[in-house]
Amino acid sequence: MQEAVVQYGLATVSRFLQVEGERAAELVYNLRGDHESIPAAVVFSRFLRHLAYLELPVTTQPVPEMHWFPAYGEVK
Repeated sequence: MQEAVVQYGLATVSRFLQVEGERAAELVYNLRGDHESIPAAVVFSRFLRHLAYLELPVTTQPVPEMHWFPAYGEVK
């Protein structure tokens, strides 16, 4: 958020987030994130697991491991 405000300005970021006035500054302040250091082996393992999803047959049915992504119609 801080980098977005530096690059685009608070007015542009708040317009993008659809917030106005004092709420914009408060929201930017509260949305500051923290950096989480993760070992490279863990990141690579996750990457390999995600690559496996590319080998699944095309379907409109939900994939149990990706239940937060709804299936919408046919993939073209």
